[in-house]
Amino acid sequence: MSSTSISVIIADAQTLTRNGLAKTLEPTKEIEIMAITGCISELTLLCNRHQPDVIIMSAAMPCVDNMKPYRYITDQFPHVPVIVLADDNDAETIVAMNTSGEFAWLYKSATEEKIVATILAVHKGTYKNELYNGYGTSAVNRALLDALTPREKEMLTYFGADLTAKEIAAIQNLSIRTIEGHKEKIKEKLRVKGSGLLAIYALLQNTYLPTLLYWTMLLFTNGNPDTILADITA
Repeated sequence: MSSTSISVIIADAQTLTRNGLAKTLEPTKEIEIMAITGCISELTLLCNRHQPDVIIMSAAMPCVDNMKPYRYITDQFPHVPVIVLADDNDAETIVAMNTSGEFAWLYKSATEEKIVATILAVHKGTYKNELYNGYGTSAVNRALLDALTPREKEMLTYFGADLTAKEIAAIQNLSIRTIEGHKEKIKEKLRVKGSGLLAIYALLQNTYLPTLLYWTMLLFTNGNPDTILADITA
């Protein structure tokens, strides 16, 4: 290994993903792939053996004692930065894990340029987390929210208030089917799978909170609504 290259270990339960990522990075002279694995226990052994500069691992790797794989590894190797891989339709995992912008992440469909840039930035300590909103809570990528229409942003505030489609339909004088249609479009644009996650996304984006809801949060959290957000994303 070159003394100037960044040593990397890749861990993903899917053979195609880990092999494909290794092959993608192989021509990059700044990066040296030390090992790949699909097992969390083997990852521990490989990290002890190779002492990598960066670990790239799946957010969905099977782990021991129901621990989150990211936590399991960072607890053992706190000095090694980790880049978490997520499926394109699994933004909810990243949001739920990343409550303070503490780790780097990539979608598995990321381009070679994006992957290399993230590795270099993480190694240099200059990585800027796209999910972090600067208030101690994670936030959906601003570009995704900006893609919502004004009407969809309005609907998101209702979903964030945990109102049912029937309740929203009554408020807006619309059919339940129309409300459900808005919900599905918003879920698709925000890359959210579960309906309950719409509430989390809405709460994380207090820009879109109804005034009454936001002031209610202030009242019950002694002026610190982030405590609610931390509980939601814990």
